[in-house]
Order: sequence, then C-alpha cells, then structure tokens
Amino acid sequence: YGGIRAELSGFDESLNEERWYGWSYLIPSTWTYAEPTVKIFQIHDRADTNENGIRHPTLQVVVTSSGSIEVWNAYDSDLVTTPPDVSPRPNIDYSFRKLAAWRVVPDMWSTIVINARWASDDTGFLSIWKDGALMFTESNHINTYNDERGVW
Repeated sequence: YGGIRAELSGFDESLNEERWYGWSYLIPSTWTYAEPTVKIFQIHDRADTNENGIRHPTLQVVVTSSGSIEVWNAYDSDLVTTPPDVSPRPNIDYSFRKLAAWRVVPDMWSTIVINARWASDDTGFLSIWKDGALMFTESNHINTYNDERGVW
C-alpha cells in the first residue's frame, strides 16, 4: 500500500500436507483506493522450470475499490499450465475463482484463520474463518497448481 510492502516468506511447503495459517489485518479509514484491488495476503505457487509462472497465486486476499475483502483461489491439475513463452489466462489455462467476500469495516482488526491441504488433485481441502465465523469450506477438491515445489 502506498509503495510499502512487508513480506514474510517461509519455506516451500509440500503438497498434500495439512497446514494452518492465522493473521490479522486492519484497513484504516484513511485508506485510499488508488487501484481496483490491493493484495493484503497471498499463498504463492512455485511454477516448474518448464512453465510460465506469471499467473494468479494459489490463494489471495484482496481489498477492492468497492470496499470489500475478497478471497480468491487459483489452481490447475496439468503438469504444465502453459509453456514459458505463453502467458497463462485465468479460467482458460487455469481456474480462478472467488471463494468468499465481506465488507470492509474501517479501523477494526479482523482475524483470518485458514486450514488447508494444498493439492493438485481432488484430495485438497480448504476452510477459511473470519473472526471465528466460517466463511468458506470445501473438501475433496483441487486447490493449487501441479508444481513440484508446492506453495510458499
């Protein structure tokens, strides 16, 4: 936001292992909507060396200029989403879907908890809570890219 970025980068996380994530955010009442969406959280994928990695991340939480928070998920079961010289297109070369949305409440902290098993086949699961309320849950569904190194 405003050219300032903080990033916490962890280790590569293998697919098909259960993970828990938790964090809090506050959108100030002075927030300026200079862009249609601003990412405030991401679970990144790691494209394999034989494919183009310029694609939406596995999971992203964004603030929109219309004043909502949205959670988006991108995934593809193909070994190669697109070759290195081809830009992948959402919902053509890989799936990109909105999982949940809620209104921004300025100047109030909110807590997100995510339980996931990232999988490039139908063994994945994903549950998302906001302030203790279940916002999305799904099991037996693909939820990331088919990449050797998993997510980070």
